[in-house]
Amino acid sequence: MTPRLTPRAASAGLVVTMALAWAGCTGPSSPAAGGGPRSVTVAVEAPLTGPSAAAGADLVRGVRMAVAQLDAGKGILGHQVRVVVGDDRGRLAVARRVAATLVADRPVAVVGPPDPTLAAVVEPLYRRAGLAVLDVAPGGAPRSGVVELQGDDEQLAVLDAQEIVSVLHARTVAVMADPGLPVAAAVPALQALLVQAGVAVPLVADLQKPGDVGTALTELAVMKPDVVVLAVSDAQAGGLAAALVAAGVGSRRLVVETAPGAAAFAGAAGRAGTDTLVGGLPPLSQMAGGPAYQVAYLRRYGVDAGPWGALGADAVTVLSDAARRAGAITGPAVAEAAMNSASLQGVTGDLTIDPDSGRRRVPPLAVLDIAKSGVMSIDSAWAAFSGWPPPSGK
Repeated sequence: MTPRLTPRAASAGLVVTMALAWAGCTGPSSPAAGGGPRSVTVAVEAPLTGPSAAAGADLVRGVRMAVAQLDAGKGILGHQVRVVVGDDRGRLAVARRVAATLVADRPVAVVGPPDPTLAAVVEPLYRRAGLAVLDVAPGGAPRSGVVELQGDDEQLAVLDAQEIVSVLHARTVAVMADPGLPVAAAVPALQALLVQAGVAVPLVADLQKPGDVGTALTELAVMKPDVVVLAVSDAQAGGLAAALVAAGVGSRRLVVETAPGAAAFAGAAGRAGTDTLVGGLPPLSQMAGGPAYQVAYLRRYGVDAGPWGALGADAVTVLSDAARRAGAITGPAVAEAAMNSASLQGVTGDLTIDPDSGRRRVPPLAVLDIAKSGVMSIDSAWAAFSGWPPPSGK
């Protein structure tokens, strides 16, 4: 069942609790336990080289910081935690080899990879090896036995449909999509939700077809829909936003189906960027445990925290809680317990998991506004509608 956003006031106690928890994680990294009989191994697959290296490094730092917090206490069921990392370089062929290498290290669980295309391929390999799998990639479809810490395609479609129907009160919506990209996988679900709500979707342009961009812009200039949805790559989004303004569709709101590199998007979009809304993870400063986590991360690493590390830290929280409830640190036992996580708070919010699908009952997704500077923040109109922060998924 698709979760529904309902108004709820923020819990001051949650932020205080997280601040105290992260306060002990500002010192130097604890050494790896070395794989002895009183240690447990957790694997991380991430790109540490290549164009997505920054995201991968952030993910690994978040995992290591959360592990240091555990090891400063009693670890996991009295076992110190050893972290092993595999660099998949953001490439599928490499990811398969990395998965085989990590499985050979006999971890109890794996976190990552952050790339949704790679995750769809390697996560079933990890599950067949008996590991607990904690998915941090955006979008995609639920996979058997996998805990998803971001929202999946259906949850993103629900978020965007709520914004378009209940906040923007749109009656006509056009879609420009590149079906070759993972982000476009949410378009069919979004289109179905809009039609169900009585919203007309007269145009779904396939941007893989030669010349379709120009044809779509011409049609949109005549059609003038209330909202244009862009399900495209980060690089395309800003250029299309500017092209829509030039074509006379600039007074419409643009909803981007993927959180773009904000500064790059703003530079390419120009003034069209301020008419753009994005569905995705909010800034850490607006997450429940984000501010305390940011402070601890900066003190520990000397650089600003990113969202991937926050998801990595939450993966460790789910993992340690699952092992405690299972009373065991074997992959199958931890995987089963993780699928039944409830009343668990993390950096990104409530970590209650739907045991049937593995996804969060209330995903940490919000509708974001892009300022002229390129900085993204939660859209105030959407926050008023939804009652951000989201409710507990219990």
